[in-house]
Amino acid sequence: MTSEALCLDTSFVLALFEQRDVWHQEATQIHAALRDHDTLILTPDCVVNEVLSIVARRCLQRRESKAFAGLAQCVVDAIPKDAITWLSPHLPRWFSGCVETMQGAAGVLSFHDALLCVAADELGFRAIVSFDEDFDRLGGLQRLGSADAVTTWLEARSRQAP
Repeated sequence: MTSEALCLDTSFVLALFEQRDVWHQEATQIHAALRDHDTLILTPDCVVNEVLSIVARRCLQRRESKAFAGLAQCVVDAIPKDAITWLSPHLPRWFSGCVETMQGAAGVLSFHDALLCVAADELGFRAIVSFDEDFDRLGGLQRLGSADAVTTWLEARSRQAP
């Protein structure tokens, strides 16, 4: 097992569940790479919240609102409540840091993305699985946006583990 955790972002989780998503194939390959390695994976509550909200909106826009229940259940089954990393209890303490991170990124980051950056500092993870290139503009948090990048990162961490 690698000694360092990695975080999942909304763009990855959404693409994994949404077969119509432009990133679905890459997300599936990343998921396979993650299964091949034993590592601690963090799925924050804000990511699950965003995924469910976006899936609901997409189903409504496609006039497939009945499909939402099935998709939502797939998400909940794959990421049960006890597997979620709950960041929201920390929001009162981390709020100012989130706003400062947003300001420092000149408005490029959403509040949730800024929250993930603050959580990285607080919880000690240094990589995020994401297709969101906005994370590339930040120091300290490495974005892993392909199966090759995930595999390379995990193998490097495995070699460093005691």
